[in-house]
Amino acid sequence: MIPFLAALTAPFLSIGQNPSSREVISYFPEQRFHLERAYEEFRERLPEKSLTTHELLTSVSSFIREQIFDLRLCQEFSVRELVSQRKEVPLDEFIVKKTGVCRHFCLVADYFLEKLIQEGLIVGQSERVKARLPDGRKHAWNLLSTAEGTFTLDTYWGTIEKND
Repeated sequence: MIPFLAALTAPFLSIGQNPSSREVISYFPEQRFHLERAYEEFRERLPEKSLTTHELLTSVSSFIREQIFDLRLCQEFSVRELVSQRKEVPLDEFIVKKTGVCRHFCLVADYFLEKLIQEGLIVGQSERVKARLPDGRKHAWNLLSTAEGTFTLDTYWGTIEKND
């Protein structure tokens, strides 16, 4: 498990498990215009009423899958086309192009979760998980630990599970 951005202000590089075959995703506070704008739009769409943790996670997942990324463009070959000229690409660039795979969805989700925690809408701790699945593929998703329990949030596949 990997904790995300400290106070959302520090520069950050996400390096894949195999750096020679994956891009380095960069996050610098001055390069987060589209990420921050997306979060602000997400917050404006949240209802005024209090939401449960599961409802908030559902809202985060739906927004990322329906507004930030275009699922038709979210294939590994689309990412390779974007990064073919360089190995380091700002996260904001994936948002502008509306393309990404699980690692990009996971970083955006963690940013949203950290903001929700910072704003007091969620009380808990967010983490990213990168692992190899039983079939050998690599995958990334988020965990949110709260007093209610731990939630697994996979925005790429659109799944939310509460773990006891």
